[in-house]
Amino acid sequence: MPDHVLLEWYFTDLDDNIRSRLFVLKGDELERDQPTYLPVSLEQCLLEHWPYRLLAENSMFFAWLRAAVSLRVHRWMAAEAVEAADARPTEASAVVAVDPREAPSVALLRAL
Repeated sequence: MPDHVLLEWYFTDLDDNIRSRLFVLKGDELERDQPTYLPVSLEQCLLEHWPYRLLAENSMFFAWLRAAVSLRVHRWMAAEAVEAADARPTEASAVVAVDPREAPSVALLRAL
């Protein structure tokens, strides 16, 4: 058992914990739901081809476009996951009343 644990938290982690769907709450219990965060992405497949790599490594416009598309995809995934989390029935925690969107993050922190 470690003496100390260093935890880094970023403001996007609340959405990321929902969007990833790695864990879900069943009552007050945290359960693993998905084995991985994201399956192999299209970009990983495209990186095998030299024309894509050439653009990805040398074009600032392409980098900006890729980041813009990625941001929109992440926002869409977060919205979908939040809707699913809101639709999932949850039991009120006996310890602290928690917003359903924050509940997975709170449970993860408790587990740590």
